[in-house]
Amino acid sequence: MLELQTFSEKNSNYIPTADLPENFNPKVDGGDLVIFTKAEFKHFTEEINKQFAESGNADFLKATQNARYLAELDRRIKSEKSEIHKLIEV
Repeated sequence: MLELQTFSEKNSNYIPTADLPENFNPKVDGGDLVIFTKAEFKHFTEEINKQFAESGNADFLKATQNARYLAELDRRIKSEKSEIHKLIEV
């Protein structure tokens, strides 16, 4: 049977530690919150995996930009296909 877990001292691995803010540098890390759509996240993970495979490093800003661009291309291609389909039916 599953046991309900709560945030407590016993279960402190879910609570951020005091030293995390020191590890985060807004000038280096960007500091911006990024929210992806499902399509963008799919492209983002593919882009990150591709970058790691090629160079062993990842440029998250570039991957984010590429993911958004590719998701927009997919959306427009899908839209164009539906428009062509509507024209053929008429």
